[in-house]
Amino acid sequence: MWVFTQMAWVECHFARHFKTAEEPPGLMSGVVMPEPAQVPAGKDAVLLVEDTEATRLVIRFMLEALGFDVHCACTGKQAVDMTLVHYYVAVLMDVEMPEMDGLEATKAIRYREGQYDLPPVRVVGITCHHSHSISILCRYAGMDDILPKPFFLHQLAEKLAVEAPATLSRLVKAPH
Repeated sequence: MWVFTQMAWVECHFARHFKTAEEPPGLMSGVVMPEPAQVPAGKDAVLLVEDTEATRLVIRFMLEALGFDVHCACTGKQAVDMTLVHYYVAVLMDVEMPEMDGLEATKAIRYREGQYDLPPVRVVGITCHHSHSISILCRYAGMDDILPKPFFLHQLAEKLAVEAPATLSRLVKAPH
């Protein structure tokens, strides 16, 4: 499993600071920010942000079955930092997490994309508590879509705009 804390850039010097007047609401003031490297994470790399290990393992298996290279983060803060270092084709973001939830993490990712003129990454919120109000909060935070848990492989493929491999057709089809 790919672990964020083992990344070499953590030891580099940080050159940029947030300017308090430009911060979006909810971000910590005075946080030191590294210069973005934006190294491609891989041909089809997806960042999975999920704090529950069992859920993370199941979703990771599903993403790998769809042909994605999967990087994992356990907190919103790790996700924000990882999107500065790598460019992902998509981020699957748990909405409710400790430390920094998926809503705040998505706001921070969108803020940094704007600040550094980075290409926007597709962010799909994943949540057990799906409702109209949660959908509105996710959209307001900058998420592109939302996927209620639990979900099937075909639903995940649809949200990521990919075709599920034909060899997995029996797993992909919705139950009748």
